[in-house]
Amino acid sequence: KSLRNLRNQCMHLTNYSVNKKNSEYVRCDDPDIEDYGNKWSLGAMLRYLKQERNIDTTVLMIRIEDLIIKTIIAGEGTIATATKMFQPYRGNCFELFGFDILVDENLKAWLLEVNLSPSLNWTASTNPR
Repeated sequence: KSLRNLRNQCMHLTNYSVNKKNSEYVRCDDPDIEDYGNKWSLGAMLRYLKQERNIDTTVLMIRIEDLIIKTIIAGEGTIATATKMFQPYRGNCFELFGFDILVDENLKAWLLEVNLSPSLNWTASTNPR
């Protein structure tokens, strides 16, 4: 329709590191409030969808979990090979993955990206939860 907003990163990206720098970003500094501002906890989002939008969040979470499981299965060969190369003992190695998932109006979960060793730092009050 229009190319006017094509270069507006904050309009198209969900990345917190980018969006927190936007002048329109709404920050919440109260750790007891999970559903205010631009960054909500997963629990707050699920409660909102269930209570305010009458959405079956159980179905949504099943779809998200299914997407995560299928993604891990798809990468299992590469992950196992890398583990064998760098770790002589399989039992003393682990990796943390961060999944960025978009959900459309039909409650279909779409994988945006998987982050290897995502940052565990937080700058929003909802992060410690």
